[in-house]
Amino acid sequence: TGTTLTINHGAVIKFPPGETLVVDGTLNAQGTSSDKVYFTSLRDNSVGGVTGNSTTSTPNIADWGYIENESMASGTLDNAVVRYGGSSNQEIYLLGGVFDISNSQISSSSEMNIDVEGGTLNIVSSEINNATYGIFMASGTINVSSTYFHNNSSHAIYNLTDVTSSAYAENNYWDSPSGPYNLNLNPNGTGDAVSDYVDFSPWLLNPPTSTKESIQFDGASGLGYNASQDEFAATDPFTIEFDTYNDGQGNESPILFLTYMDKDGNSQQGEVDFAKGDN
Repeated sequence: TGTTLTINHGAVIKFPPGETLVVDGTLNAQGTSSDKVYFTSLRDNSVGGVTGNSTTSTPNIADWGYIENESMASGTLDNAVVRYGGSSNQEIYLLGGVFDISNSQISSSSEMNIDVEGGTLNIVSSEINNATYGIFMASGTINVSSTYFHNNSSHAIYNLTDVTSSAYAENNYWDSPSGPYNLNLNPNGTGDAVSDYVDFSPWLLNPPTSTKESIQFDGASGLGYNASQDEFAATDPFTIEFDTYNDGQGNESPILFLTYMDKDGNSQQGEVDFAKGDN
């Protein structure tokens, strides 16, 4: 309780059968676009080297358990991949607290990629795919935008709360320009289905995409960040990432990210978002 687990970019966490990660404090998994954090099966030899029974080991859905967020916990996944879990039906299990997902892929669970039983789930610029339910919610609230839902065989989002305001899901792509299928509100939609009590309109006509490039400065270049003084100087390293973001509606914006270590040794990121057409 109260402990912070920080997982840096490039880390690969592989779970044996049935194992889970329980968050009762703070989980902070921060990958980058070119060096993601993975939560996957022990049989997944495609990342982190050969750890299966042989070089030909193949991962499957339900190979491991789930990431559980307790009632007072907080979790952050940025540029992460979570896959091949769900031996207890869910891959991410939100009992409460706050769980933030960005620039990530949650996929290939046995039934529910994300099971929301309480708390608040925030998702932006991510991909939710290859499960029976992308998000299944019995309680709590969700806020999802700029996210690509596809190949969720029953529903991309299924809301049991009977309260539309609890499931905000505008400006997502549902694997079809016609939007998600809903018998009452969008019967002609051919994308992944959503249940009633999901605020899904308007939706994107194309998958949201981004192309990010990074430049790392080591201080010798004449640029840097002075962590001891909390100001920029020509001393310490930092990273600049240039990201061109397409919102799925034909609009593109250049985004500048600045990542550095502050004086307390914590990774910080600032963002400057330029409107389309600005120099």
